[in-house]
Amino acid sequence: MNPLIKPPTIAKADSGASAHCFKPEDAATVLHNVTATPNGPSVYLPNGTILPAQRKGQLLLSKHLSPKEQTTQILDGIAESSLISLGQLCDDNCITVLDKNEINIFKNNKCIIKGKRNKADGLWDIPLQPNPHTISKPSREL
Repeated sequence: MNPLIKPPTIAKADSGASAHCFKPEDAATVLHNVTATPNGPSVYLPNGTILPAQRKGQLLLSKHLSPKEQTTQILDGIAESSLISLGQLCDDNCITVLDKNEINIFKNNKCIIKGKRNKADGLWDIPLQPNPHTISKPSREL
């Protein structure tokens, strides 16, 4: 693997998340139009921790999704993986199909998002496109 090429940012498909929730380091590479949300929603973690969302941004997940359903909360306390809310996608009339190897998300009978099942953790990984404004171009040598 070329050390100059970063692997894609991966988020986990999550049927229990009520909103897309991202780690700050993932948000920095894939979200755009990030704004402060001083009265943003709070997320309740399985261990009882409550994390308030203090920022949000737009995720370029698919051109077929509404802007509302691409809104993503940024949570400073997420340690492991950013999450894609399957419920949030369903609210935009998507249908999610999971099988033992992959995830396919459809809208209007067209597959708009694909991912693979991660054999290490058993969850479905969705690769994310980087925000084009955060991609640095290699410098030219003179």
